[in-house]
Order: sequence, then C-alpha cells, then structure tokens
Amino acid sequence: MQSRDFNNLFVRDVARKIRELNNLIFMLALRAEDIDKGFSFNESARQVLGWPAHITNMYEYCMMWDADYNRLYQICIISHCSELEYFFKTLFDKYSHLPKKIITSTRSLVLL
Repeated sequence: MQSRDFNNLFVRDVARKIRELNNLIFMLALRAEDIDKGFSFNESARQVLGWPAHITNMYEYCMMWDADYNRLYQICIISHCSELEYFFKTLFDKYSHLPKKIITSTRSLVLL
C-alpha cells in the first residue's frame, strides 16, 4: 500500500514519514559495514589513542569492541515499531472521538 492510497491527509503524511525513515535506516544498515571499512584513521591519531597497529579504519575499531552489524537490522524493526506506536498515539490524540479502550475476548471485539 502506498501513501497516496490513504484518503486522510494525516494518515497519508504519517505513512510517508514512516516509510521514508524506515528506508533510510535500512539503507544505512545495509551499507554501515562498507562505510566503516572506508573510514580510515591516520597513523598519528591511532597512536595518540593507543590503539593496536591493526586498527586502521572504523570497521576494525568496531570489531575490536565486538560490534555486531547485524543488530542494525533489529534496530530497523524497533524503530518501525516505535514510529507506529507514535502514529497511533498521535491519531488518538488528534481524533478524540475514537474509542478510549478496547477490550478483546476470544469471541468478539468490544469497543467502549
């Protein structure tokens, strides 16, 4: 579903923002390892900081601390969930006539 498919301007705007932010975070997760490998430290900075000789770029620095680049994909999911939570909070604040409480049972959904 595309954001243009939503009739409500508020929902359309939030859907677009969530999609674009998630795309940005996912793109960075895909490229982070390569970006870090291309980020080189100069020799004097490495010596001043007391790093071992094999630490020549950001990737090796992150590996020195056991960084896990795969966790970036988990952050994508967490961020997406957080954005959706914010969307629903804002939705219920903006449209106060919506139900305040939802009670679910195994047989039916009851709105109070």
